[in-house]
Amino acid sequence: MHRSALLSCVSIIALSTGADAQSIGRPLAAPNSGWAGAYAGVLAGAGFAGNRWTDVGLGGSGWYTGAANMQYNASPTGAVLGLFAGYNWQASPLVVLGLEADITYNTARGTANVNPLDPAFVRSHSNFAGSLRARVGFAIDRALIYMTSGVALGNPSQRWVQSSGAAWKSDGTQVGFVIGAGVEYMLTPQWVIRAEAMHYDFGSRNAPNVTPASSPHFGISSGYVMRARSSQTQARVGAAYRF
Repeated sequence: MHRSALLSCVSIIALSTGADAQSIGRPLAAPNSGWAGAYAGVLAGAGFAGNRWTDVGLGGSGWYTGAANMQYNASPTGAVLGLFAGYNWQASPLVVLGLEADITYNTARGTANVNPLDPAFVRSHSNFAGSLRARVGFAIDRALIYMTSGVALGNPSQRWVQSSGAAWKSDGTQVGFVIGAGVEYMLTPQWVIRAEAMHYDFGSRNAPNVTPASSPHFGISSGYVMRARSSQTQARVGAAYRF
């Protein structure tokens, strides 16, 4: 009797252990309805800056041999680090809506020689960029493919410097827009990884000449205007914890 009971207990324990082992080895199910909730994470990647200067002054004015509206470009690259956080709503088993904010720092910094005759240089630094965006995603099991767009805020810095001292500058906080797309994958109910691309556009602003009025460069008045345009594209990966 005791032997039969003992054998029965051993059998039950063995079956339970085998079942537990199978459940441990099996991936956790992630149904399409599991994307709702808050999350926060970190990101890293590469940043590609787009900086363009346009001569909206007279052009061909003696000191300058180019035509009016001539454009000059500088496109440095760098590394991107940042943080993001957001919230998802499950609109349907397949559709996920969300709201997300991010803040990034782009090390892209460079100098381009735009007039070897003088010479003249364009110096740019992408600095910080942040955004508040809406997201629309399509859930496929443990993957989420999404598009996103919203308002961007940044402080790109640009300088036009000539060897003899004439210079224009454009810096300070600028408001623009951001658009992007990406894909997320749910490793566990708590951890999600992502890969995405974002384009931040901060538009154009006039950059008046900042040479001291007492020492104009070849007759350039302090009111001579160049127009500076700033943008950047980020290719990045990230990981987030879901609360």
